Amino acid sequence: MKKKAHEFADIKAYLETLELDSDVSPEEVALAYRDLVNVWHPDRFTEIPHLKKRAEEKLKKINEAYEKIQTHLSSGQRQGESKSGDEGRIRTGPHPGVSITRDRMSEKAPARKHPWVRSMARGIDYLWFVLFLGSINTYGILLGLNVPTPLFPIVSTFMWVFLEAAFLSALGTTPGKWLLRITLTDANLQKPGYLSSLKRSLSVWCNGIGTGIFFVAPVTMVIAFRRLRKEGYAPWDREGRFYLIHRKIAASRFFLAFLFLATFSLLNTYEIRKQMRPVSKNDQAFDEQEGFAHEERSRTLDKETPKGPRETAFYLAEDYYSHGKRCVDLGRYEEAIRAYREVIRLRPDYAEAQYDLGVSLAKLRRHKEAAEALNQAIRLRPGYAKAHHILGLAYLAAGKKRAAIEQQEILRKLDKDLADELLAYIESMHRFIKD
Repeated sequence: MKKKAHEFADIKAYLETLELDSDVSPEEVALAYRDLVNVWHPDRFTEIPHLKKRAEEKLKKINEAYEKIQTHLSSGQRQGESKSGDEGRIRTGPHPGVSITRDRMSEKAPARKHPWVRSMARGIDYLWFVLFLGSINTYGILLGLNVPTPLFPIVSTFMWVFLEAAFLSALGTTPGKWLLRITLTDANLQKPGYLSSLKRSLSVWCNGIGTGIFFVAPVTMVIAFRRLRKEGYAPWDREGRFYLIHRKIAASRFFLAFLFLATFSLLNTYEIRKQMRPVSKNDQAFDEQEGFAHEERSRTLDKETPKGPRETAFYLAEDYYSHGKRCVDLGRYEEAIRAYREVIRLRPDYAEAQYDLGVSLAKLRRHKEAAEALNQAIRLRPGYAKAHHILGLAYLAAGKKRAAIEQQEILRKLDKDLADELLAYIESMHRFIKD
């Protein structure tokens, strides 16, 4: 009995040498061995003698560990074949610390589960990607295109499908999986191709997160989690014969993953709220104040201002213009655009309203409309330096480098500081824009 316990302790030590947990398949052992040989091969350190010596010692231990584990697997297989109830599964015995299975994806001996680790890795991937989309104003653009807010999760998770497939085919992992030491391989223990990775990612999108539909996703996620926990595999992995290899996770790495998950969640909440600008209590108070102010100004106009249509239009336009300015301060650009267009309807010659309209449109990356409004502001007020400056930036963002340079040349005669600033933007973007 002591000999048996000693043998299991040795196998566990050999697995730790290969940086593996105590529950692994032969395929995982082979992959870990190959990776470590590539990392510690002495030929990589020919110019650094002390590192070469250390690599030789490390490689010797790795080879010994791999040889002992292979011997253990061979003896375990012979024992397993002599028992009819094992169904091809090789057991290391009663010791609870080590369990190496021979089967790959069979129903009798499913792959390792790790449902919580896999869920955390996928959560990190989704959250950092959504944060990236927020940083490039994706949700502001979708709002500008009048895409309904409930469709945002569907769009963002669908976009991740293609990026995830690229990560898996190129690296065999994703940022979240890498952090939690998860590697994906195909049936040949190689990195999967892009098309097979894409098929897997699409299956996860449909069957794992319900295409991102807010009332379907929780149901499909719970079903997938329970199935993984009970049966030991996910449908998309079984269908494509993919293998997920889990290595030991240090406590510091696990804590870092949890920290990332919490941080990304908070940042995403802030970023999405900032871009979508839902009507909060402060916004409601603002709307109420604006409504009261508008009624008060209307009563004042009725009592104190002339009753002619031109005078009424003038004061009403100023009212809308003030409202537009306050909306811009709160980041409510769509509402500001509506207010400025109402000003222009009442006072078509209002150059400042055209300029502010162009700025608000540019904030939402509607560069073509912004250019039209800014050109109109310049026609109404020739020599309008600020309008030329923003117009140049709008042209640059739209990829029209020559048009931006023309605005910079005009600015040199109007405002040298603004001209230099615009030139700096043009020079910083010249590598990315060919016009």
